[in-house]
Amino acid sequence: MRPASVEPMNGRRIVRERGQGIIEFAVIFPIFAFLLFAVIDGGLVMGRYNNANQAAGVGARLAAATGGDFDDVRNAVGPAVSDQMHGEMSAFTNCSGSGDEICIDFRPGPNGETAGDIGSLVVVYVKYEYDPLTPVIAQVATGGDWDIEACSVQRVERPVANAASIDDDIGECD
Repeated sequence: MRPASVEPMNGRRIVRERGQGIIEFAVIFPIFAFLLFAVIDGGLVMGRYNNANQAAGVGARLAAATGGDFDDVRNAVGPAVSDQMHGEMSAFTNCSGSGDEICIDFRPGPNGETAGDIGSLVVVYVKYEYDPLTPVIAQVATGGDWDIEACSVQRVERPVANAASIDDDIGECD
């Protein structure tokens, strides 16, 4: 038997390339899959970021309008933020800096109002730890979970008792 070759009219030999497509696919497919999952994870992160921003805004508007005692505000804001995050966050934490967090902080107003009085500021901070869909993306991008943080500031419309004594120490929020 002769080797698999063909003699064309110009005199050059053409050797058949069996299996070349499989080899090229094996080389290109992991790169393609990595990029595909990176795009999918990027889209999911942007969606969660949008949810967190919306949740912080809803929580701050509700905290500003609820009034009453600090526990009343906390009990109203927690479920509203959780609903906006589609149930991905469940409860308040002590704002320790780890895990999912929903924090409320009442601050003095710009005109000297005491924290919790009408005209003072309320800050709602939402932090969500997103676990990437693809473990390889998680390890390559950040080495673990991605922290998605959002915060919103509103002026208090109804006074909140005991708000001045609460300090969740959530840092600056512009």
